[in-house]
Amino acid sequence: MKTIMCFGDSNTLGCNLDGPWYGWNERWSSRLQYLLGFEDFRIIEEGLGSRETIFIDPFNPLTQGLEGLDMALGTHYPLDMIILSLGLNDSKMTFHVDAKGIVEGFELLINHI
Repeated sequence: MKTIMCFGDSNTLGCNLDGPWYGWNERWSSRLQYLLGFEDFRIIEEGLGSRETIFIDPFNPLTQGLEGLDMALGTHYPLDMIILSLGLNDSKMTFHVDAKGIVEGFELLINHI
């Protein structure tokens, strides 16, 4: 069986801007599970609202992706694949980061993995 971890922000967790959170069966990570099948693949949903790549939000320091990634890797090891779904929260005005800075955050996560 192959294990894939989806590591992301509120979009991975099932955020629905039009109403309540999406249920497990409606989220993109669960749809991936259905498409790949339950016998050969295990999809792990590791979503957290407001999660950034490497930046530390002074109002919510627990959302830093790099630190959360370490915990998720330790919890779910071994993994066959990791899908990173981050970046939107890096554009918060608090961080003053442009697209290049967001890409650099992704590169640091990838190198860390």
